[in-house]
Amino acid sequence: QTENGLVCHWYATVGSVTDHVASETFMPPPEPGAVHKLNFPAFLVVDAGADADINLTVADVEGNHLGVYFGTLGELAASEQFRMQEVQLKDVNGMVARCSV
Repeated sequence: QTENGLVCHWYATVGSVTDHVASETFMPPPEPGAVHKLNFPAFLVVDAGADADINLTVADVEGNHLGVYFGTLGELAASEQFRMQEVQLKDVNGMVARCSV
């Protein structure tokens, strides 16, 4: 399924409103477990005090999601300072990828 490439997606939901941004299509590294650096900047603006639900997914180009991170804006951004952290993308069997965000 990944021979045509992969796409990362950010989803942010506040209340009943969801927004979405997708990366450019990229090819996964040929070796299992290899690191792939994807430059995928995304910005989110929410009202002060709002804690958006945040999902990061990796999907094939047909739209089949292969792994997902479920979290909140408060977990990813405890302050206005950018801080790199690692999240795990999982499917029903467990972790499929790690991402630095």
